[in-house]
Amino acid sequence: TGGVLLKNYRLPIESSLIEQSEIVHGVPVPPRCIELAIFVLRKALEAGEPIELLLQRMDREHVQRELRWLLAEGETVIVQAQQWLQRWFPQVEAGLFQATVESLSGDDGVRRRFSVGQRFRRSLRPLALRGPLRSFFETHYRLVRRILARFFRQTRKRLATGGCVIALTGPEASGKSTTASQLCSWLRGAFSSTSVHVGKPHSSWMSY
Repeated sequence: TGGVLLKNYRLPIESSLIEQSEIVHGVPVPPRCIELAIFVLRKALEAGEPIELLLQRMDREHVQRELRWLLAEGETVIVQAQQWLQRWFPQVEAGLFQATVESLSGDDGVRRRFSVGQRFRRSLRPLALRGPLRSFFETHYRLVRRILARFFRQTRKRLATGGCVIALTGPEASGKSTTASQLCSWLRGAFSSTSVHVGKPHSSWMSY
């Protein structure tokens, strides 16, 4: 997690989410206090980077609407969220969570939000995937790419990791070629995609 343009933090919270989730209509859903803690943490990390903070301010109405829903259960959910955060991220300063909630709820200036975000980022620096300099350049690079894509009306996306490989295996006449063709056509609607046959070559007078 970490921002709209760059996900720069790896948060080791999978076990907590799995263990404490409740089944709602057949779907695992984490408790609202954990959702609140993660939401506030993400928004704080975004606010610690100027460009991400600007994007967050542009989406302020949506952010505040989601926060109001998470806070609907009152003070209890805030206390539970703080306790969960202190358990899983003890390096975060006491009181920083509450300061972030107040900053997101109100109409605090850019300087205060940036300050709170920077404090969060310093606390979680050991969990960062990239150093400050690389993070700075990658964020700006992705911003420029997004602007150019909109300017030139480019709709296809590329994965942040550079790409991925989807392999289809199976016995003869199981529909691999048809599935690969349809899958590639579907992905090309949003991503740059290529289909490659790397197994046994198609039957011909030279191969059988």
